[in-house]
Amino acid sequence: MTKFQIMNEQIQNDANQLDTLLEKNKDQGLDYLNNLEHRYTSTKNTIIGNGDLKEEGMATVKASQEFNEKFEPVMLASSGPRYWGFVTRGSTPASIVGDWLCSVYDQNTQNTKGHEDISALIKL
Repeated sequence: MTKFQIMNEQIQNDANQLDTLLEKNKDQGLDYLNNLEHRYTSTKNTIIGNGDLKEEGMATVKASQEFNEKFEPVMLASSGPRYWGFVTRGSTPASIVGDWLCSVYDQNTQNTKGHEDISALIKL
């Protein structure tokens, strides 16, 4: 099996269990947000691992496991409206939902004319 066949098989398997994958990550995200007061706001921890990525990729479950082992423990409590740092931080329910929708619809906002995506014209 070629690396592209492996990658396509992994993507198809992930697509077949997308409901379960999203539910699990939603629960993890809610757990994080609901327990911010128990997390550090700064750290001297370092990331463990060499960061090598396989050319054929990895399935979502494996990627989530790697994230949870290497990165989740050193994530800081910078989410939520109480964050007083950079303007780019501070997730709110509306911003989380917006991020999910942006990821799902995955529009290419580079063009405002023609037969392509017109999301660049959306004004609130």
